[in-house]
Amino acid sequence: MEAVPQRAIAHTPSLLYVARTEREQKLTAINFRFDLFAEIWMERYNELKAYRKHHGDCLVPHTFASNPQLGIWVGEQRYNSRTFKERRACAMTPERLALLEKLDFVWFVPDVIWNERYGELEEHVRFNGRGSLPTLKDNTRLRHWVANQQKLHRKIMNGEENALTEDRIRKLNKLGHLL
Repeated sequence: MEAVPQRAIAHTPSLLYVARTEREQKLTAINFRFDLFAEIWMERYNELKAYRKHHGDCLVPHTFASNPQLGIWVGEQRYNSRTFKERRACAMTPERLALLEKLDFVWFVPDVIWNERYGELEEHVRFNGRGSLPTLKDNTRLRHWVANQQKLHRKIMNGEENALTEDRIRKLNKLGHLL
């Protein structure tokens, strides 16, 4: 049998396909992991599902003591979603976005925190009257949050831009806290 020159093998698609298929079969036989990154992503996704089931949300702290990798991974998903939306190369895919959306994944945590504090302020106003402030003794966190919103509003009044939107100003004014 005559030997086939190396150049002929390298440029013959059918021979390349056969060789690749044989290699893949051998690797599969020894349980080789072809896409380790995809497996790790799904592993973290399943951990996030468990977290959500236990905690009721996907707000995994960045420094989550019982699973530090999950906290880091969640932050990476937020970053990758922004990168993906900017049409830059990243590990995010439309399928992954859809999976995270199914879990009501929070893409921008500051909005959630603002809404939580606003809800606390609404509750406080309901019991204590419009424009009333919580005492430092009763609710230090809410008192500081209200003071920060007022500070942001003063900056807007002085022409500085910041995160306090018109909608947020309207809501806070409704409760008597920015007038």
